[in-house]
Amino acid sequence: LVTGSSDGFVEIWDPDRRYEELRTDLAYQKNDEPMMHDAAVTAVTTSADGCMIATGDAEGTVKVWKVENGRCLRRFERAHGGSRAGGGTGGGTSGS
Repeated sequence: LVTGSSDGFVEIWDPDRRYEELRTDLAYQKNDEPMMHDAAVTAVTTSADGCMIATGDAEGTVKVWKVENGRCLRRFERAHGGSRAGGGTGGGTSGS
């Protein structure tokens, strides 16, 4: 489960802990170095294999992340008018 929040955080939750805690096998989350946007995250989707995440924020920025290391691989400024929902092959969910 991947969530986005109104304060710009993008977080990955641990299914082994009933999604009540973040995944700590990801060093960046364990070290409190989250994936971030400068605006509210309004859309989140994952790749079919779960290795990549795409997020969109209220200001129109879209970012593509690598789950393994939390690195932002691509950033698209003003890519849209402000996403409201996720989609794609991974079955994305809307963040709030």
